[in-house]
Amino acid sequence: MPIEQQWQNVDSAPGDCDLELAVIEGAMPHALVFPCQRISGGWIHAETKAVIRVDPTHWRFWRKPD
Repeated sequence: MPIEQQWQNVDSAPGDCDLELAVIEGAMPHALVFPCQRISGGWIHAETKAVIRVDPTHWRFWRKPD
C-alpha cells in the first residue's frame, strides 16, 4: 500500500493539505467522511472551513471519491 494511503499517527499530521481523520467512538475506530485540515489548536472541515471538535488518533491523505 502506498504511504499516502497508510494511516499515520495524528501527531505527524501536516497542516497544509486535506486529510482523512480516524477517531475512536464507542471503542470502535472509524474514519470521518469529509476532508479535514489541521489548524493551530485543532481541526477544520476542509470544504466549509468550520471548526470541528474531534480528537483523532490517525490520519492519511484525503482521496477524492471516484
